[in-house]
Amino acid sequence: MSQQNQVNQMVEEAIKAFGKIDILVNNSALQTNCGIFEYDETSYDRIMNVNLKGYFLCIQAVIPYMKQQGGGRIINFLSVHGKRPTGF
Repeated sequence: MSQQNQVNQMVEEAIKAFGKIDILVNNSALQTNCGIFEYDETSYDRIMNVNLKGYFLCIQAVIPYMKQQGGGRIINFLSVHGKRPTGF
């Protein structure tokens, strides 16, 4: 979910299979459940790429199709850790 070419390929395959995209449900997430001092920069980047960048790339990939067909819906699910973070 964090590489634009793969996201674009996924959307193109959906268009080929179904002819349009009515809805995008962003629900991918990565949580390593480490303490704050156990993360290194590579781990942090990986989590941000999946949890944030992946949503952005998917939205960016489907909007042109949704605009062309006159609409659609985008739903973004968030992690439970937004309300109940893991411990330090």
